[in-house]
Amino acid sequence: MAGKLTESDFDQLEQWIGSGPKTFTLLYSITRDGCDATTFHQKCDSQGPTVTVLYNPQGSVYGGYAGESWNQSGYVDDKTAFLYQLKFSGTVRKTKFPVVSSTQGLYCSATYGPTFGGGHNLYTFSNTVTLSNGVFPLNGCVRFHDSFYQMAGVSSKVSSWPDINNDTMNVSELEVYKVAETQMAGKLNDSDMDQLEQWIGSGPKTFTLLYSITRDGCDATTFHQKCDAQGPTVTVLYNPQGSVYGGYAGESWKQSGNYTDDKDAFLYQLKFSGTDRKTKFPVVSSGHGLCCKVAYGPTFGGGHNLYTFSNTVTLSNGVFPLNGCVRFGDSCYQMTGVSSKVSSWPDINNDTMNVSELEVYKVADGQRKMVLPKPWTRTPELNEKFLREVTEEMENMSPVIETLNAYRILLLGPVGSGKSSFCNTVTSVFRGRITQRAICGSGDRSTTTLYQPYNIRTKKGADLKMLICDTRGLEDNTGIGPIDVNFLVDGHVPDMYEFNPEIPIDISDPEFQLKPDLSQKVHCVAFTLDAASLDDIPSNVMAKIRDFRKICTRKQIPQAILLTKIDTVDKTVDESVKQVYYSSKIYDVVQKASKLIGLPENHVLPVKNYNREMILDDDVNILALLALRQLAYFAEDHLENVQMKQSRSVRRLQTANPITGNRTGPGDLESASETI
Repeated sequence: MAGKLTESDFDQLEQWIGSGPKTFTLLYSITRDGCDATTFHQKCDSQGPTVTVLYNPQGSVYGGYAGESWNQSGYVDDKTAFLYQLKFSGTVRKTKFPVVSSTQGLYCSATYGPTFGGGHNLYTFSNTVTLSNGVFPLNGCVRFHDSFYQMAGVSSKVSSWPDINNDTMNVSELEVYKVAETQMAGKLNDSDMDQLEQWIGSGPKTFTLLYSITRDGCDATTFHQKCDAQGPTVTVLYNPQGSVYGGYAGESWKQSGNYTDDKDAFLYQLKFSGTDRKTKFPVVSSGHGLCCKVAYGPTFGGGHNLYTFSNTVTLSNGVFPLNGCVRFGDSCYQMTGVSSKVSSWPDINNDTMNVSELEVYKVADGQRKMVLPKPWTRTPELNEKFLREVTEEMENMSPVIETLNAYRILLLGPVGSGKSSFCNTVTSVFRGRITQRAICGSGDRSTTTLYQPYNIRTKKGADLKMLICDTRGLEDNTGIGPIDVNFLVDGHVPDMYEFNPEIPIDISDPEFQLKPDLSQKVHCVAFTLDAASLDDIPSNVMAKIRDFRKICTRKQIPQAILLTKIDTVDKTVDESVKQVYYSSKIYDVVQKASKLIGLPENHVLPVKNYNREMILDDDVNILALLALRQLAYFAEDHLENVQMKQSRSVRRLQTANPITGNRTGPGDLESASETI
């Protein structure tokens, strides 16, 4: 029985618990095992950390985490315990109530179910409770106070227990899960697992590390102890030159001394000398698919195509010089003609059997949890309090140059990348409702045709001192180009100008602004990219983006990347946007975008735009505000540089005007400003 907790709930609990990925194993369920204190203790005592989850008929989900084992001896000092809320009346409401007096963190009695705090903050039940009218009317109680757990002031939506449990102790289910550290993850990254998963077929797969020569030693006996009778496995070799290759075994390894018929086996290459090169070499003679000998490590094909090692290999000068061999031929695996880049084993393994690592993973059906042990970038705790703080900061921001009314931030990106949706998302955050000021759509041609600055109005009716400027989307063989962008960033293109997709704007255009002031110039540029489509950007569009980068860099205009549609990259993030900084898939995309555009990773800002939602979500709002705030910071940095240049120009004018001394006329100041 798997239990009722969802992946999103596991992710949130894992984040609250901290210290890396966790596995959750169901120990006790009142619908399966009965609501009985004796049974609870039989199944849950001395199990180490556990999480207790209560579900009520109103759709609320809440409970407590115990960092110490349950027993039957009274109060237990638990410095890592906490209470929590995951849902209220069916709506996601994630709140953590940390322990403040750990000496009475848990209460352990032979006749009590899971109980937290002195008094008690959460006392689930005692003795035996019988199902009645479809619910278990728990006979415990709850207390809302801060003596043992900080409950008041943590969330504006929770001021008493009725805001957590709907003022009822009736539950439809109570579960207790054992919480344990996830095993060593291995070197194989998520992108490689995705590729192997695709080659293997038949749906999502989990990869569990069974054997690693750097951890377990390069020894055939140890390999068989850890990997025999485990079902399908994948063997991965990594060499010092940066090549990654290996083989998939659809049948179990064993020590029969014979070949194993394996119709699903294949050899593969993932990287060559550090560069992605993904090639599959399918089995063609399955009767010799695997060679299973007592003294052999993983071995594929008769003869053999890939024979890793025998007996024991010792680490030497930082590498394992494997004593096996390789054979390039088609008798067992089709190796020739599969790839124009591979004509022999040196094109796979750099003509060496030296490896820095060899791993064997158990492959099973199931959805992988792609989470990192700690966030890939340092962030504050993303909660309601932080949202209020960032909102207030944004509402109070103003340009360092006092005569300037607003920062001007320009969005550039391919058609369908989410520029207009980001404008709507940002205006939604501050209006307190879903807005649709920018027209959005899908298709090969840009829905946006104008240079459209959007002001950002708050619920109080005041405007933020920044403009988000939408533009026509970048198209393959038409649309805006380097000439348009050059004039855009310099302020020559007027607001609401309609671009001609065939002809760039020029100085003869009657709307061309000959002498733009600083307020019309762009102070920061954000390249908007679809996180799921980085590999699909047309080469002509990428060439345009690189040209735009050169233009902005030459003019010393700061740039960033808005990475949109992150929810389409990782199912975990789709379920809980807050997991974005723990998602290895998102980090992979951040790194790819950084390399693609040539900007540092901390200039890549992941966001999820509103597109299917009817009401606002705090986590979506926080990501949008973090991105907008960083763009405003970059714009402010640019204006400080402009201000410094203006001051230097004024000083030069004063030095060159000996008659007026330190006095500079208004015309001189205007001239100095125009040169920037």
